[in-house]
Amino acid sequence: MKTPKGTDLGQLWPSDIVPALQNFRVCWCMGRLRSGKTAIAFRLAAEYLKKGSSLYSNVRSVWTDRADLVEQGNFVAVLDEGGLWIEPSDVKGLMAGLGKIRGILIIPSVAPPPKFLQGFRIDRILNLYQYGLPAWLYKWWLPGDRHGQYMTWINPHRAWGVYDTSFLSTDDGGYYRLRQAIIKKLSGGQTLDRVTQTSVLDQLIDRLDDRGSLNEAG
Repeated sequence: MKTPKGTDLGQLWPSDIVPALQNFRVCWCMGRLRSGKTAIAFRLAAEYLKKGSSLYSNVRSVWTDRADLVEQGNFVAVLDEGGLWIEPSDVKGLMAGLGKIRGILIIPSVAPPPKFLQGFRIDRILNLYQYGLPAWLYKWWLPGDRHGQYMTWINPHRAWGVYDTSFLSTDDGGYYRLRQAIIKKLSGGQTLDRVTQTSVLDQLIDRLDDRGSLNEAG
């Protein structure tokens, strides 16, 4: 069953992680295989979608937006298994660009992302369904925090249907180049070489090229 955007995906309690994500902009959802990493990533993304942000993801999802919405910036990206796709050499440009495009990056990944992106992280430590309670218990840490904080996600099953749990991510879905294209557009940058990695990215580049946004000097 599909889950329409804006659907209540259950409560995060306490909800301190939400303003923390706004401040740090990058969150690594860590943990073993099949531990709900992608689910909590979409739950966190939902906080921004209900405020008008668009969604970009490299995993198949009924919430992923069209390129013409993503191109405006102010979007949240869920980069599934991003630890495999983000190179250390990408980090500096990535962090510099997130503020400019008002972006949030959530990385559900078994493999750790580059060290600089590991500071703000969250891990599921207990599945309370096995005790008859519809909840998952998490622990999350801010950069430099050794002790962490606890959070409960009540009714996480409400996220079923938002994304395809059988989908296998084989690359970043064009996220890095998408971000670069948006930055160039907002900066009045020079022509961007055409890329054909994904259909979403092709839509964006075609749209921007048609407007001449990428061909105008700043």
